[in-house]
Amino acid sequence: MRNSFWNRVLELIKILGMNQSTFAKRCGMNYDTLRGWISKGTIPFTEMTCYMAELLGVSVEYLVNGNVNGKNEKIRKMLNQMSRNLNRIPARPVIKKIY
Repeated sequence: MRNSFWNRVLELIKILGMNQSTFAKRCGMNYDTLRGWISKGTIPFTEMTCYMAELLGVSVEYLVNGNVNGKNEKIRKMLNQMSRNLNRIPARPVIKKIY
């Protein structure tokens, strides 16, 4: 079951013209990890949430609780800018799990 956090993330991924697989790769994680978090409604660890917010061009506060503090227009402009420059963002290397 998806929660509001993931609804916002998935909406932004779509706005930026990415798919979930590409987003996972850019975040340095496996696609299966992303899908697992989405299906379980798990909010990622802090570092990853911060990186995801940066990559999506929004604040962590927006991802977590939807608050934009009256900055809707600024966020919209940032998203448009990011969608034009998306290919310039380097992908992070995949982080391997140590068991």
